[in-house]
Amino acid sequence: MAFHPNIQPARPKKRGAAFVILPLLLLLIAGGGFFAYPYVTDFFDSTQEVTSPEPVEVQTPEVEETSEPPEPMTVWVNTKNVDLINQPDGANVVYVGDIGDKYEVITQRDNHFELELGSVTGWVPEAAVTTDWPTATLTDSALLSWVTSNLDMTFSSPIPSEYLALNEAELYETIGQPFGEESDQLNTYAFYRGIFFTIQEEAVHAIDWTNTGVAKEAFLALGEPTIETEDAVVYESENYSLRLFIGTNASTRIRLTEI
Repeated sequence: MAFHPNIQPARPKKRGAAFVILPLLLLLIAGGGFFAYPYVTDFFDSTQEVTSPEPVEVQTPEVEETSEPPEPMTVWVNTKNVDLINQPDGANVVYVGDIGDKYEVITQRDNHFELELGSVTGWVPEAAVTTDWPTATLTDSALLSWVTSNLDMTFSSPIPSEYLALNEAELYETIGQPFGEESDQLNTYAFYRGIFFTIQEEAVHAIDWTNTGVAKEAFLALGEPTIETEDAVVYESENYSLRLFIGTNASTRIRLTEI
């Protein structure tokens, strides 16, 4: 008897679940990626917007322009023998100003100016000063030449202007001790025969020749004056002031100062 093996018909092999799931996952991933793409790009875009710093505008501070302080107001005394007092309504005379004296104004009140007088101050009526002063009319050499030719040089030889550069001690060493001195709140006055020196802050500030015998008409021969009044005449050059004052008895005093 012949032996016949039991041969079963061929059946398809069962494929595992993984074989089915894997393609599905790939499809899901591909589809999900397709649909998720806009959200992903939005996410990265928004992240870049957050993390990317915006340019900061740097404000350059404005540099304030520093303005120069205003020039102090300058006035000149326009009459002879003006009392500079301690207050606008005061009676205490600090100093007696003369025509041609130049001062800087500190303040103004009650129709008066407060003037800088070196170590002190004084008040003067507005009407006694002017802010409009003429320019110089002479050269230094012409002015000083007249002085040496027409005034007594006993105590100011050879060049009077050089005495304006001396301090008090040097003045006394040069011409000796004065025969008299007077002082006020501003100056010391050293008197010699026919002349006195005004000493301010220990330096010679002015030279005055007294009882000169020079009449106003003779003085005016010097040329066009800077200013002229009934009892005074002022000449100025670039560096010097020469003034004639007429007294009540027609005597004359002539003053030389540096400007």
